[in-house]
Amino acid sequence: MMKEAESIGVTEDLTTAVTLPPPPASRKSLLFMVIIGAQLLIIIVVGSLMIRTIPSSPHFLQHFMARTAIGQAGGFEMDKNVTMDWHKLSNRMEHLNMNPVYASLGIPRKIVRPVVNLLLIVSSAPSRIERRMAIRDTWWNQSTTNDKVVVKCVFMTDKVDPTTEIGQKVAQENEKYKDMAFQNLRGGVEFGKRFLYHMIWALQNYEFDYFMRMDDDYFLCLERFIKELPMPRRSMYHWGFVHCVPSIVRPEESIILFSRDLHERLLDQDPALIKSHPWADQMVATWIKELNIQNIYNHDPRLHHHPVLKFINNVDVKFKDVCKNFIGVHGSYPKYQRSLWKLRNGVEYAGKGLDGYTNKCNHPQVFVWSVFGGVWRYEPKKFIDNPTWDTQKQGGGNQAYGGREDGRNR
Repeated sequence: MMKEAESIGVTEDLTTAVTLPPPPASRKSLLFMVIIGAQLLIIIVVGSLMIRTIPSSPHFLQHFMARTAIGQAGGFEMDKNVTMDWHKLSNRMEHLNMNPVYASLGIPRKIVRPVVNLLLIVSSAPSRIERRMAIRDTWWNQSTTNDKVVVKCVFMTDKVDPTTEIGQKVAQENEKYKDMAFQNLRGGVEFGKRFLYHMIWALQNYEFDYFMRMDDDYFLCLERFIKELPMPRRSMYHWGFVHCVPSIVRPEESIILFSRDLHERLLDQDPALIKSHPWADQMVATWIKELNIQNIYNHDPRLHHHPVLKFINNVDVKFKDVCKNFIGVHGSYPKYQRSLWKLRNGVEYAGKGLDGYTNKCNHPQVFVWSVFGGVWRYEPKKFIDNPTWDTQKQGGGNQAYGGREDGRNR
């Protein structure tokens, strides 16, 4: 026993050695452990408080972490101060990425945002190159014809793998025309989420008076539209095609315009409550209902919505001098875009402005989603839960939605 004690440097009897006070080094180790324990306690307390500020849904947390990774991979930093109390902040529109729903989209905010009067976003699937070219060859160029209204036109499409054939074509297209923006969405029937993405992207990238979103199969008499656009900006203003149907009154999503304040009002919702839907028109109608915004829709009967042009005989007769009698034509696929462009024959502008042509729906502004049936019937769900719907009845999966061009009655 004594030899063992000597071998480790203890010169007294082992019994005596055990009862001696610890050496200075041991006291330092004890103090270090106390400090570490206190720090761990602080981390646990602070962490528990932080967890209370983000959604409890595991589906949303998984989705948010995935979007954060995408954002970092894209060369920008996500706002880490995400809070469910975003809607209580006084300057919340300047901090959209503190909203857990909007932050999950991964859209950075530009420090310097160009100022425009009209921001026009045309939603287009990556494969719809012919549609985009038909628009570029026709009315797209009219965005520079009015020096009193500054217009910015952007094609918004999905990000695609640059190593694929379509990815290479889209990259070359954007390199040539520089009029495209890309979204981190899967494609297919998720028009509500796509519409929300466009709304957030607009605020993060531009200062604007009006936000306008439309489909890539719309022919727009843009020159006339710019002349009729209310300036200075109208407050709480909507313009477009309105489905005036009892119990399901709603704006058509294929062409829709909001004034800046209405745009922000629609987004100014509690992140725990804001609803999503596969169809953007039903989503917007749900928002309007839950925000109790009354008498808001302005329908312009000069917008041709149905049927699509390929099912109309004598298009050149019906749409002769198209921009004198219409201001937009839905269902105008590439060859019809070019035909209508040739038929416009100048513009007759009466000076009345959009208000001189629009009207209100004669039914109460009521929207009840359960009235729908068939391919249109989906229950609105909270964005915060990262909802999914069975959209197989729409066909196409994650591919470009064919819609009425494929013979669907939409």
